[in-house]
Amino acid sequence: MKHLKESFSIVLSALLLVTLMCSSCKRDKCKRVACINGSCLDGICNCSEGYFGSDCGTVINAGYLGAWSATEECLAGSDHYTVTMLENGAALNSVKLTGFWGITDDTVAVVVAADGLNGNIARQSLRNVEVEGTWLSNDRQDEIDITFKVYNTGQASPFDQCTANLLKD
Repeated sequence: MKHLKESFSIVLSALLLVTLMCSSCKRDKCKRVACINGSCLDGICNCSEGYFGSDCGTVINAGYLGAWSATEECLAGSDHYTVTMLENGAALNSVKLTGFWGITDDTVAVVVAADGLNGNIARQSLRNVEVEGTWLSNDRQDEIDITFKVYNTGQASPFDQCTANLLKD
């Protein structure tokens, strides 16, 4: 009986020691995570402004640059034209959409969200009207759906509402 108590005591002490050792060792979830333009927290990259992706290695606006085919449906009618997206200054999360409505000089600025997929067109002047809207891209950044409103300058209510589908050429 004495040996049984000693054996039980030894096993219990060993289990307690292993439990204490395991609880004091925290696994570094970021040990094998490489964040190119950001920092790791709990195994997930938190990207610096202007970058996205699982490793923060993609510049937000890079995938959008180039020529796009646009198909637009508005309450006032439909149209098909080509637009070009260019860098908008040094901002990595912004693009200039040129050729809006098929007019070479018409340019709209878009700010792309930190996820790299959602975009915002803040209300801005375009010729003799104002436009504002949002966009949603697929995760390959080769197709975008834009929803926007068109206003007479200074007016609170839009006179037209449109959706446009853009496909990268």
